[in-house]
Amino acid sequence: MSLPMSKDPALSPDSSEAHHGMHSLGEDTIAGWKVAVFFTLATVLYIGSSFVPVIFDETEGQYAGAAREMLARNDWLIPTNDGIPRLQKPPVMYWIMMASCKIFGVNVFAARLPNALASLLWIYATYLVGKRVGGRSTGYYAAIIQSTFFGFFIFSHLIMPEPFLGALLTLTFWCFLSALTHPARCRRWFDLAWLCMSLACVVKGLHGLLYPVLVAALCMLFFERQRKVWREMWRLRHLAIFLLIVAPWYAAIEMRFSGFLMDHFVNEQVGHLLDKRFPPDSRAVPSMVFWVQHLVFFLPWTLFAPAVFWARRRIKETGQVFYHHEKVLWLWVVVTAVSIIFSARQDYYTMTSWGGVAIWLALPWAARIQVPRMFWLIPCVLLLVCGVLGLALQGVIDSAVKGATVEVDPVAARDNALNAIRGFSFGGYLQLVPLMKLASVILMVGGGVGTYQAWRRRKASVATVAGIGMLGLMALASWGLALMGQYFSLEGVARGIRNEARPGAMVICQGEPHYATSLFFYLENPINWVDAHPGGEFALREKGIGAELYLTHDKVAECWKSERQVFLIIEQESLEFWREKLFLVPAQTRAVGVSGTRVAIMNRPGNSS
Repeated sequence: MSLPMSKDPALSPDSSEAHHGMHSLGEDTIAGWKVAVFFTLATVLYIGSSFVPVIFDETEGQYAGAAREMLARNDWLIPTNDGIPRLQKPPVMYWIMMASCKIFGVNVFAARLPNALASLLWIYATYLVGKRVGGRSTGYYAAIIQSTFFGFFIFSHLIMPEPFLGALLTLTFWCFLSALTHPARCRRWFDLAWLCMSLACVVKGLHGLLYPVLVAALCMLFFERQRKVWREMWRLRHLAIFLLIVAPWYAAIEMRFSGFLMDHFVNEQVGHLLDKRFPPDSRAVPSMVFWVQHLVFFLPWTLFAPAVFWARRRIKETGQVFYHHEKVLWLWVVVTAVSIIFSARQDYYTMTSWGGVAIWLALPWAARIQVPRMFWLIPCVLLLVCGVLGLALQGVIDSAVKGATVEVDPVAARDNALNAIRGFSFGGYLQLVPLMKLASVILMVGGGVGTYQAWRRRKASVATVAGIGMLGLMALASWGLALMGQYFSLEGVARGIRNEARPGAMVICQGEPHYATSLFFYLENPINWVDAHPGGEFALREKGIGAELYLTHDKVAECWKSERQVFLIIEQESLEFWREKLFLVPAQTRAVGVSGTRVAIMNRPGNSS
């Protein structure tokens, strides 16, 4: 699939763009003002949308809750959830969130702002890589494409290490490509690469080292011309840089919790990679579903993928050199994809290599070739038709939704993107209908303008229209997440408990803790658990820290009958079971707080009673 490399060693991405087909002509050149406007709008969207939605359960609550607890204890070493050490990930991401909360207060915006900034850095890093392999136009288009991947916005909006890891890995590959482009200065570039890899490891784990090192090793193995440069990567000072940055936290934790290193690197890191982690902490997304859903994650740019294949074939036929050292990028994407085959797949697991995908998709937009008009026209017409159909069907949708019942699966059944969508009956999307109308208008207008520009063969304008249209759709998606947030967060329940709780109140939640992690951010009370397995965390499983928080049904009943104020958080479908178990009187079945399918009830009158 690779394009032929230049035979002239003087040619590099830093050479004049005219030498290797980078300089597009007329309207095919993306205008500087368009780029400035687009990235200003993207920055406003990514930072502005940090205010919503509420903190979600699972990943978001784990990280935001740990940062809140560490800040409350003024402890910058040990992340905790519910007071139990959470040692799966190093602390750098928590430190950044803590600093944000110090500045802006403990709130949703402060918790999400670091993710938004990391995502913007990641987009800029993709621009740098694209510029290095194909010139400034490639960098611009790749950054526009990645920032408007629908899946990229959704996942980077959630609080998790991936935006930090993705930014640092992308910068690492920028350093690799820079070393290959400037062999005389390769040592300095590899020094910077090792710095990025080391920081990636203290954000997420060994992923930050594994992927780049594997790619570098494969490049040495298969690409003989590059071997002399790659040899400079393996220096003792690079190992010193890595150990200096990565080792201190791991050593400190091993000293506090003996056996941590073995469990962390074997069970957590290798175990997750091979889907052998004990105990399993998530269900893997089915393989076919995982790969097919990427077509949705990469929308709308997957519609233009045929133009990529045509452009690559045309460039190869004409003998042009377009992408320099692109094999490194291909290996990056392939190594990431292959590692996922054996892992405990989650929806976002390939995300850190999406910059490489964006650069691949940028080819027909940036190349100095005339791509047949139909490759731009057909996708734009499809978007236009979707918008028109969406508006035309609004009457049918309105009547269907209004007459439909609202049925939502319990939170444990909505554990990935596909299950989350399937977990709502048609009536469950009632509040999203106005947003669907607005989305249809954006598709219709954007598709119409894009069709006109495609007909005029103005591909740069098509890209701009598609990008700005996607920013509008992503803003609506952020709004939609805010409207549906109650089904994925216990913020409403926590708010009700805070309003009613007396000093010393006890909180008990039914189910596994990772389905209720938003409580760690929204409540300061320790959370007790029933119908949960106390084996998820190393400190709990091996050291017994926090074991007293896991209760039996009989213990819950005993606490409920005591003089202590007790709040019980349950799925609404479990209310009848607990009514019989606890001999609830009618006053005790009143919901103190409601979050989607979950409610909180209490045994003693609260502050508002």
